[in-house]
Amino acid sequence: MTKNKREDAIKNTANMALIFVIFSILYMFYSGFIDKFFLGTIDKIYLVSYESSLVIFCVFGLSLPYIFCSKFQKNKNYQIFLRSLAFLFTYIFIVFSWGHRYFLGSFLHVSSIEMFISSPGQMLVHAKSIFGWGFLKILILAIFGCIILLIFYRLLSRLAKKFIISLILIPLICLGITGNIINIESKEKSYVQTESGIENEAGLFREVKSSQLGPVATIVENLLARDFSTPDYVIGNDRLIKRNMKRALNQDDKKKKSVIIILIESFRFDTFGQLEKDVGGVVMPGLKKELNNATVFSNAIGQSTHSNYADVVPFSSQYPLREGRLHLYPKNAEYDRTKIYDVLHDLNYATAIISSQNEYWLNMSNFLKSEKLDLYAHSGNIKRMAGFISNNEDQFYASVDSEGNNFTNQDKIKDKVTLALAKQWIESVYKEKPFFLYMNLQSTHLPFFIEENKKYKFVKDREELDEYYEKIEKSMSDKQITKRVYAEALNDIDNALTGFFDYLKSIGEWENTVIVLSGDTGIEFNGNVLGNAGAINEEVVHLPLMFIHSDLGRGIDSRLIQQVDIMPTILGTLGVTGYQGGQGVDMSNREQCNNYAFSVSHTPIAQQYAVVSNDMILIYDKAAQSTVWKWRDGEMMGNKPSEKKLEEMKNTLSDWIVTQISFYADKKYYEKYYPPKFPINKYCKVDD
Repeated sequence: MTKNKREDAIKNTANMALIFVIFSILYMFYSGFIDKFFLGTIDKIYLVSYESSLVIFCVFGLSLPYIFCSKFQKNKNYQIFLRSLAFLFTYIFIVFSWGHRYFLGSFLHVSSIEMFISSPGQMLVHAKSIFGWGFLKILILAIFGCIILLIFYRLLSRLAKKFIISLILIPLICLGITGNIINIESKEKSYVQTESGIENEAGLFREVKSSQLGPVATIVENLLARDFSTPDYVIGNDRLIKRNMKRALNQDDKKKKSVIIILIESFRFDTFGQLEKDVGGVVMPGLKKELNNATVFSNAIGQSTHSNYADVVPFSSQYPLREGRLHLYPKNAEYDRTKIYDVLHDLNYATAIISSQNEYWLNMSNFLKSEKLDLYAHSGNIKRMAGFISNNEDQFYASVDSEGNNFTNQDKIKDKVTLALAKQWIESVYKEKPFFLYMNLQSTHLPFFIEENKKYKFVKDREELDEYYEKIEKSMSDKQITKRVYAEALNDIDNALTGFFDYLKSIGEWENTVIVLSGDTGIEFNGNVLGNAGAINEEVVHLPLMFIHSDLGRGIDSRLIQQVDIMPTILGTLGVTGYQGGQGVDMSNREQCNNYAFSVSHTPIAQQYAVVSNDMILIYDKAAQSTVWKWRDGEMMGNKPSEKKLEEMKNTLSDWIVTQISFYADKKYYEKYYPPKFPINKYCKVDD
């Protein structure tokens, strides 16, 4: 490379760097968070210089195509192509990161990229369903803006004089280095009372820095974030049980019943209480009637805020925390993946999964699939489902909508079709053997799917429903309207479930079937159209949970229970012994209680870990590197728990995080043992 070409490459790179540095500085003033959070002078310098220095570093890295293409002196078109490609990539990244911040409140996160790579089609469908075509506008803006910048590229280069570059770049690089050296830990303070609990000032600063700093810095900080890896950590033998591939299973024939697990998307714990008051009527009258035959756990906690983690917990009895970032289930995982249907199949049960959602979402299917499933049907393998019903596709398409299909939005099957499939499958097996069936119902997935041509119970008319969908697309959801539409979707599910329950009664299987009904997560009504898949809070992780026709009795059970307890509790009610895996406990033992429950969120919106007790939640926020506690009951606001209680919960949470991640990071553990147990249980006397 000649001296002139080298200088041109450096000059072009410096010009690009200058442009992005200017954008970065303008952004800092635009965001307005400096005044909002009253950060000191040193903090302001740190935030501005940190993003600027990272932008410079990344842009210089993108200059490699420029330097590389200089070898192709005779082919100027190839030089232009490589230069344009590098610039296009950079610009689209910046614009999409800003779009990410506009829709989700934070810049493009590494987990967002991982999710897109894992399920690109479903990600686009989800975005279209929730945000309308707003995300497409971002793409158009990126391409159009890039064309404009390329057209005026030479003009921008001429405007950037050498002395201006030197004047701006050198000080910013120095300030960036200085900012990284500043000891932010010196800002650490003791707990401070806030509306939502307690947090430290340094944590607030880190949270602002992480979510508001800028596109490049957000990605860099994601990659450099602590992953809780502890290579020297030793898990005690008292927590580990060796995996037994040849299980010596036994079952009490007198307790042999069929089992149905039904998870309802975004199912709120107050559906039969406060929600009814808010919308002015009984939301699920059919299911409410059946509660007379059920044990209702009023204090059930979900293990995650998002479906790809939460959905697999109830029938695997395994915590979803497996690494310090988003875990995408591998095809042939070497760690234990025993599910309840694997156990019951060995006891001569027919087994099936029939789901309204696409189980390929974020590789969930890799975890769910099993040779011991007689039928595995979901919206992702719709053709197999169509062929199942007596090999007569006409029966399957009997429930099509006005547009001639049986899908809702987001590539989901209508719940009434899923339940019709379930009836057909049960009809083919129940006379020969007991059965296990898992169903996932999706009408309550945002933006909520309402049956057409029906008499609305909570929504005034179709016009109000259309107005709601328009506001959802503009991220302007109204809290009260959202509740009514949500209640309408639940009412549709209730109508479909009532028909399904009537079918079980008609074939004489109603009393002989244990039905476990819960939600994968709850949903938060706060004007945030996402509803869940974000921060851990009471509305999202507190779930309804009921066991119908089990040996648990009838009435309200106020013990703290987790989703990981569902599988061992079912096995306990069925009189199954011999399975030693799972991380939950058998709550059919009336003297068994939990002191704590755990939950995790690994999404672009929140990287959080929580421990939940009967009265409070303690949350560690990875981005903010701070700990916050919240009372679960709003009436407790203003009170403060003891330092001893806070320290105990903090240590319990830390132990859970480190133990879980260390277990799945080391082959010597996960190849030989079931996932570890945790000492969070106690014996208690429960009044019958």
